[in-house]
Amino acid sequence: MGSRWASGDVGDSTSWRIGVSWLDLKSTDRAYEDTDQFGNPVTNAFSGTSRTWIVDATMKWAPHGDPTHHQLKLQSEYMHRTENQGAVYETLIGSGKHTAIPNGDGQNLVLQTWTTDGKHLVVRRGSASGDISLLPVAQGDTSNTGGITPQQLLKEPYAINQVRISPDGKWVAYTSLESGQPEIIVAAFPGFTDRRQISTGDIGAVQPLWRADGKELFFLGRNAKLMAVDVMAGATLATGPVRELFQVVANPSAVMQVYAVTRDGKRFIVREPTRNDGAVEQLYVVTNWTSLVR
Repeated sequence: MGSRWASGDVGDSTSWRIGVSWLDLKSTDRAYEDTDQFGNPVTNAFSGTSRTWIVDATMKWAPHGDPTHHQLKLQSEYMHRTENQGAVYETLIGSGKHTAIPNGDGQNLVLQTWTTDGKHLVVRRGSASGDISLLPVAQGDTSNTGGITPQQLLKEPYAINQVRISPDGKWVAYTSLESGQPEIIVAAFPGFTDRRQISTGDIGAVQPLWRADGKELFFLGRNAKLMAVDVMAGATLATGPVRELFQVVANPSAVMQVYAVTRDGKRFIVREPTRNDGAVEQLYVVTNWTSLVR
């Protein structure tokens, strides 16, 4: 927090004062319960910094500086707040170091996924938009502190989220709100051409996820049923019929991913909802986890 003030007189009848104050805040207890654009419950949280500016000015007039009988006072105040929602960071697991990935245009980026070569991040610009871009990631060189402007791949007037690239890097699956409810769409990558809807029925679907060999695509129906479809990829993409795997107890959110699948597609880890007691959740990364299940 800081402030600066200045004041003075104009002749013997007028005085003035102007001041500037600012307050810098970090994100603390700024989470709140809400629903996403698809009506699913979510917890929103702000993770950046905030600066509030206050400018006030006062002018006083009185004949010869004597306000006993006549005086005039003019006062105004202006307040402005800027918020930086934070950077995207890269960390080498186990290093304990976090490196900010420069973002040249300064827009709010929502991380979607890595490209298969590890050289770019797929990001969405804006909190609920259809603006999908590629953000280059420096390979062992963090000297470019000025940032690189993301390369736009797709811009639509409806929301797009949960973008997932196929293991061969040629196709992409994502959740789209084009029809008015969330559906799973598959398209060629990076051009987003040859689009087709994979999910069926009238309930909607979210959270697409490829099997490690790219031969199967999973997604979650909004009725919380886990679905799968066989994929035959090549110059074109062919898919089999959608089939139901099993019912889960999970939030069919179009914002967060609540399940994961093993490389062979035979076992799933599902995050089940728990009572919200206000506790702060932590993210844990376990390496060599297969040794724990032998």
